[in-house]
Amino acid sequence: MAQTDDLAMFDRDWAQTTIDRAIAALGGSPETQTLMPYLTRELTAEDRSCLAVTLGKSEVAVKVALHRLRKKFREHIREQIARTVESESDVDAELDYLIRAL
Repeated sequence: MAQTDDLAMFDRDWAQTTIDRAIAALGGSPETQTLMPYLTRELTAEDRSCLAVTLGKSEVAVKVALHRLRKKFREHIREQIARTVESESDVDAELDYLIRAL
C-alpha cells in the first residue's frame, strides 16, 4: 500500500511541476497575472465585468484575452509533456494521465 501511495504522490508532484512550468512560461505581465485565476475556472458575467474595469478593456476583449491565455497554457502544458515522452503520439495519453494524477 505504501508503494502505491508513493507512486500517487510522485505522479501528483510531477503533474503539479508540469503545470507550474507551463504557468511560468506564460510570463508575468500584469494582464496575465490578473487573468491567471481564470485559467481553470469559468468566467462569470460578473467576473468579466470586474476584469474589464481592472484591465481597462471591454468585456469582449477580456474574453478574447482569456481565451488566448488558456490556449497558450494548453500549448505550454503539451510542450512540457512532449519533453517527457518518446513520441508526439504519446502526448495525449500522458496529458490524460496528468489530469488523472491531479
